[in-house]
This record gives sequence, structure tokens and C-alpha cells, in this order.
Amino acid sequence: MKKLFSICIPTFNRSKFLDICLESIVAQLDGSFSSRVEVIIVDNNSSDDTEFVAAKYLKLGHDIVYVKNSTNIGLDGNLTKAFDLASGKYVQIIGDDDYWIEGKLKKAMKLMDSNDFGVFYAKAFAFKDFDEQLPKDDNLGFKFYTKPNLFLYNINILITFTSSSIINKDLVKKDSHFKLEQFLGTELNLLNWVFTACLNSKCNIITNEHFIAAKTDNSSGYKLFQVFGLHFNSIMTFFKTKGLSQSVIEKNNFELTTSFFPHYINQARGSGFTYNDRDEEIYSFLKGYRNEDFLSRMFLLSSYNKKQHFLISFFKKIILAYSRIKTKLKNGLGMVSGNIYKKDLT
Repeated sequence: MKKLFSICIPTFNRSKFLDICLESIVAQLDGSFSSRVEVIIVDNNSSDDTEFVAAKYLKLGHDIVYVKNSTNIGLDGNLTKAFDLASGKYVQIIGDDDYWIEGKLKKAMKLMDSNDFGVFYAKAFAFKDFDEQLPKDDNLGFKFYTKPNLFLYNINILITFTSSSIINKDLVKKDSHFKLEQFLGTELNLLNWVFTACLNSKCNIITNEHFIAAKTDNSSGYKLFQVFGLHFNSIMTFFKTKGLSQSVIEKNNFELTTSFFPHYINQARGSGFTYNDRDEEIYSFLKGYRNEDFLSRMFLLSSYNKKQHFLISFFKKIILAYSRIKTKLKNGLGMVSGNIYKKDLT
């Protein structure tokens, strides 16, 4: 019998996190419900005790598969391999440092079983420590979207968060133009199947309650500003030919400019920044980002300025106000028009 749900866990040298992630899943598998779920662990050639942790759960009798790569194929490659191995109708690529909140897995599967979604977006609760108090928000309902671009507009840049997007793989496979490795090497190849499933579906869903607990600021190993500034825009430009609205692209760049990049610029000044961007690379990127909108570019450069005196803070508030007004004047369809970042992927 075909599985309803494949939960795939790409992992590399994070056995402590993997143990918590697997426990959260296995603890919710019971009875006939268990037979409809497969768990696939894709180990990117770890050197810690990841294999031992996986073996502990393999003995429990659930449908758990452990695959260890002979060499490290990179984060993007490992996520892509995990998606390819999945046999279920719905596929989740969950981070090894994230976990399913108690009682939510069965609830999610009941929804999947009764509907034919393109993307089931499971809202995540961000935490720093595993012992943090989870929110009590049961039975808050869901939002159904019959218009894919409205769904994507409301999620905006969170669509890049792997663990929340549960994908209808059957729908992806029906697209004759789908290429599994279309954006391999961008660190965002996951958007290939997320956008494909969403844009080809008549119904997508966002949960109002939290299904996933997501550990914050625990990723590294790539150039964050290049990935989310350049590659993200190039992928969105590609999907414009497949129905992705310019308003979604503009909304995503609004969020990148006013929230996402400033957060990581602040991190880059401290010891908590673990990405591969060098200081001069960040500055060079920001100078060329959002060529169509001078004030937005100045906002980011002012965020980068280490001397945050009164005038700079005031200037940033003015630009944020300008950005919000511009968004509202365009009926909530984004921040600015035009190309956000002109360079395309090669």
C-alpha cells in the first residue's frame, strides 16, 4: 500500500538533535496510523554517532530507512536526495534540529488524507532551547487558499523554511517539465518542488496553530546574502513563467529588506554569525542589491553601519514608513516594481 506521508531527515554530524527529532516522530506513531508513514534518514557521511542514533530507532519496528552517503554531497544535494527517495504522496524534509509538536502529526495526516493539497504549510514555533515552553494553541483552525499566489504572498520568505512545507509529490511528478536538480547548488533547490506543487494545485493550506518546533539560528556553511538575495530571486524569476506573480516576488524582497537581512547584519557584528559571508562581501552585496529602489538600498547600508547614532535610526524609521505606505498604495501587492536583482542563474 502506498504511503501517505514520507518524513525525510537530512542530517550531518548532529546526532543529539537527530535523536530529539526522531523521538518526536516515533512517539506519535501508533496502530494502523504507523503503517502509512515512512521515515527516511539521509546521513551526509557523518563522523559522529549518527549511525548509532538511527540504529536505536530502526529496532522499534516502524518503517524507518537509514541511508548513509559514501561522501558528503552538500546540504542542497542531501535535501534533494531525501526528496527523491520519498515514496509517499506527501513529503516533508524536516531539519534534524526541528521536531514535531506532540499530537500534531496525527492531526496533520488526517487533513492530508481528506484533501488533495499542493502544499501543506505547517506553522512553526521558533525556539532557542529545547526546554522552552511551547504555545498552547490547539484547534485554531486552518486557512485554505484556492489561489496559489495568495498562499505564497501570505507565507512570503518563510516558504524557504524547509521543515514547514509538506509537499504533494504526486502533483510534482505530474508536471512534465519538472527537473529534480533544476537549482542544485543554490542551497534553495527545495523551492523547485515547493513552487511546482503550489502553482499546480487548486488548494494549499496554512495552519493557524503550531505543528513544528524549529530551532533558530542553527544553520551555517553557505553564503547567506548570496543565497537569499541572488539565488532566491533568480529562482522566483524562473517561476514567473509558470505563474508566480510579480507581487509575490516584491513581497518577498520587502521582507528581506526590512526584516531578514537587517537581522543577520546585526548577527554579523557579533560572535553568533556562522555563515560564510565575509564582511567585505556583505557590504559589496548590499551596495548592489535592489538597484531599482534607492531608499531600500540605503536602508540596508544604514543597517550595516556600525555606528548606529540617532540620525541613522531616524532615517531607518522614515524608510520603513515609506515602504509600508508604498505597499498599501499598491493594494498589498508588494513593495516596488521592476527587477529586484537582475543577474540570473547560469
